[in-house]
Amino acid sequence: MDYYRIDSSKTPKAPKGLSSRSKAFWKRVNEEYELENHALRILEQACWCMDRIQEDQETVANEGRTYNDRYGQPRLNPALEDERQQRNLLIRLLRELRLEDFPEESRPPRLR
Repeated sequence: MDYYRIDSSKTPKAPKGLSSRSKAFWKRVNEEYELENHALRILEQACWCMDRIQEDQETVANEGRTYNDRYGQPRLNPALEDERQQRNLLIRLLRELRLEDFPEESRPPRLR
């Protein structure tokens, strides 16, 4: 059973629950590229990562970069670490999609 049904005359609908920003990204990518089912799943995960990054940024903006633990010691907001992890995952997902704006091998050459 296919998760998405590809019809070249129609742009696949964005998954429910995505933010308007992620839906716009979904639409733009699907208008420029004809993605197969597995690539649509990767794109969906990339959109969810974008939403989580936005949520983490809002959390840090509201709560601050640090908080005091029960001993009164300053600690980094856990949303900062989650944002970093989501950014790394987003980069990997976009690299996997191999879109034109994201070259196939975007890493710098390995040092010897």
